[in-house]
Amino acid sequence: MGLPNGMWCSALLRNLAPAVSLAVLTSAAPMNSSAGPDSSAASSASTPAVDQSPQPQVVECAQLHPSPGWPVWIKDYRTSARTEETSGIAYVGRDVEGRRCFFLIDDVGAFHFCRVAQKADSGEVTLFLEPVGIDQSLLDDLNLNEKLDFEALSLDPRALTQSSSRRDGNGTSGSTWAPGDKSSGTSGFSSDREDEVGAADLQGDAFPDTLPGILSIEGRGRDFQERTRVLSVRFIRTRNPYEGLGETTLWRVASLGDAIAETRFWRRSVASNRGFEGLGISDRYYFLGLESLDAKGELNLYGTVLFIYDRVSAKVAAVRTKPLGIHSITGMLAINDTVTVLVDRSRQAICVLKWDAQPSAQLRSCHRFPLDLPGPGGFRYAIPAVEGLTVDGDGDLWCVTDPWRGHYRVVGTAPESIHVYLAAELPMMYRFSGDPVWEAVGLTSLWGADDGTEP
Repeated sequence: MGLPNGMWCSALLRNLAPAVSLAVLTSAAPMNSSAGPDSSAASSASTPAVDQSPQPQVVECAQLHPSPGWPVWIKDYRTSARTEETSGIAYVGRDVEGRRCFFLIDDVGAFHFCRVAQKADSGEVTLFLEPVGIDQSLLDDLNLNEKLDFEALSLDPRALTQSSSRRDGNGTSGSTWAPGDKSSGTSGFSSDREDEVGAADLQGDAFPDTLPGILSIEGRGRDFQERTRVLSVRFIRTRNPYEGLGETTLWRVASLGDAIAETRFWRRSVASNRGFEGLGISDRYYFLGLESLDAKGELNLYGTVLFIYDRVSAKVAAVRTKPLGIHSITGMLAINDTVTVLVDRSRQAICVLKWDAQPSAQLRSCHRFPLDLPGPGGFRYAIPAVEGLTVDGDGDLWCVTDPWRGHYRVVGTAPESIHVYLAAELPMMYRFSGDPVWEAVGLTSLWGADDGTEP
């Protein structure tokens, strides 16, 4: 979908009219470009244009319940490793043993590589957590005097081998979010150090050893606008020199600098500790989901904004989500250029957005699926802060929780062990079957079998 001409960022964010089609906000500089916004065009947008486009269909769908065996605490009981304030999840593919693999990020400044084993997709779940090191290049791009706040991560689907059985939302072959087999032998990056492995995986896994993506960092303090960043990153798997102590390989994450350079079109919409909690990458676009437009103490007065950056034209568009009933964006994935999936923490729901293809670029529909969010074992707890969203190769949807301090408590009764885990603010991981979702939105053709057998 191409981005049509329309209104600018400052005008759009002041306008509370229910416009939900794409509207161009500004031109933004791609990485390593010195181009800036066109100030003459900005002055012409003082009076926002009235959107005459058809309003999208909003469909309220049946509630999604966790898959058998889910949710689980994000903890590796072999090593006692755990996550903390987990804010993002990205599906990588299956390892040589058939286990689904993910990157997890914590908004306290940590990354994890997580392998999920579940026999026959309905039995007991076991998580295997491995640390992910932070390369000096990423440290150089961070303000180490402030709390590191990683909020969202999306991997570039072009770096994952695409399966020919998956098709785009218009019924034609296209690039979608999917792992494939490793036979293509390309990862999109060449190794610039002898210890980097590049495309040839070390363990026979169905994913490469170099994976690019984008990472959202939330700004805090007086300079929050400058510190709100969207970085290009790459995850690199290297040989472990201490193989006798555990895993044979190690991951680290490096920074390639700003994904969208100097011109930061989000300045008027971000706030301290309020930035992009949803990111998506498709062949042509970056999708940036703002957590919310509401100030603390306000209850969903404004909804939020989904920014869409065209990587070809370097233009930016936005969709106001209030008319769609989307109150927040706390996780997101771009399936392709015309299908975006997001999680709304405030409404505890997943939404699937379908866009027209070129040239109209209009939002066609929003399907909303409320989430049933029990704790492990079925107990109920206060304020399930669901964040992060990814989709695996079978089309199943995965989310994590970022516990809210002081509000992570049992509602009703639960065993004493549950109270201990909640007091420790241990995050949870959820899995939801994608079958009812893709059937409801008419996209079952996207998903084929995800090769690999569960251990």
